[in-house]
Amino acid sequence: MQYSYMATNRAIDAGKQRPYKDFHHTTAQANGALSFFTAPSAYDPTPSDYKLDSSKPAPGELLPSHFKAALLADLKAAQAPNLTLFIHGLGNTWDDAVTETAAYGAALQNGYSTTASQTPTPPSDGTNRGVTIGFSWPSFNLVDSAAHYCAYHWDSPPERMSTPNIRANIIDSAFATLSLLSALSGLREEISDLRFNVVCHSEGNYVLMLASSILVKPWLSGIAIDDIVLLAADVNRVALQQLGDSSSFHQGQGLYKGPGSAWVMTLIAGTTWVFFSGNDTTLESSNVVYTDCHNPDGLDRLGYSGPTYDQTLLDRVLGVNCSSVVHGGTSDIHIGTPLFEDCEAGWIPKHYAGNDDDIDSHSSYRYVPQILWATAQILNGGQAAGLYDVSFSGASGTMTWDQPS
Repeated sequence: MQYSYMATNRAIDAGKQRPYKDFHHTTAQANGALSFFTAPSAYDPTPSDYKLDSSKPAPGELLPSHFKAALLADLKAAQAPNLTLFIHGLGNTWDDAVTETAAYGAALQNGYSTTASQTPTPPSDGTNRGVTIGFSWPSFNLVDSAAHYCAYHWDSPPERMSTPNIRANIIDSAFATLSLLSALSGLREEISDLRFNVVCHSEGNYVLMLASSILVKPWLSGIAIDDIVLLAADVNRVALQQLGDSSSFHQGQGLYKGPGSAWVMTLIAGTTWVFFSGNDTTLESSNVVYTDCHNPDGLDRLGYSGPTYDQTLLDRVLGVNCSSVVHGGTSDIHIGTPLFEDCEAGWIPKHYAGNDDDIDSHSSYRYVPQILWATAQILNGGQAAGLYDVSFSGASGTMTWDQPS
């Protein structure tokens, strides 16, 4: 892999040729526009190394010619032509998004965190064989994101407010998100056996859910995603349950409503995977602090409670219950006590020295070796044989962790 890749719809400071840093200028580009950046090494964590790609796209295309050519070359040179788009969560500036995407892409490729002081040996088939790139939507830093998350009570569809806030920026990111998904799906015209996957973390799940919900005829959109992986999804718990009245959806109403609000997202994906944990303290707080901004039909967070496994669960949805992933020693991770331990409480400093202030039970999906291994298998199109204890109900089912072999 010769380059690192980032796409963003953040407003660009023309003088510095990079996204604005200050809160008041951190908005979405107009008319669904996007900017593309590359760095001349694989999974480069240094934001200053990323340069704005000023090359022109081919007529009728979105991706700049240099960006597209480099990405295609890296995909063809990879172990397998698998392209994964990572969408970050809340509280990430542009610099944070670059660093986080680089760390996650490298961790998926290696089967463990590149910052680990003691690196567990992953199974031979547990690494991502393709290329991971990032999409950075206009989130603020952690403090401003918390203070300016939502300027209004929940409504359906969400109301666009002029006051700078996270929800407004997400609404303004919908068309850019869809444009990027379409452009990356279109790379199959160059690589016929391309696998295209999307991994979202936290509020990034809402970015994807809201964007996909505005597709009136998703089967004609040109967007086709092999697997969508939802990590610690900060969206309503009933988003993946069937609509109470499906006729209202087909009439173009209720696109953003609670039950079934992520229905279109599942239509453009082969399988939708929900990684969740009942010990996620961040989502537990989200339930309380942002109640007024959340859909009253499903106040519990999907990444905290997981989907409901009954006849209303949408097709091709699989839940991965990570509540039993724990650390059981000084040098390895194993399955035992049914607690998803707060990573700051003991084991992360032993394995991921230097990240202990930033990693907690909410973000640890991007660092825990078993979860990286399982995610990589999904991205590679594998069946993850022997990894799960599976109980199926029709086309959907729940999965709980078993010891990787």
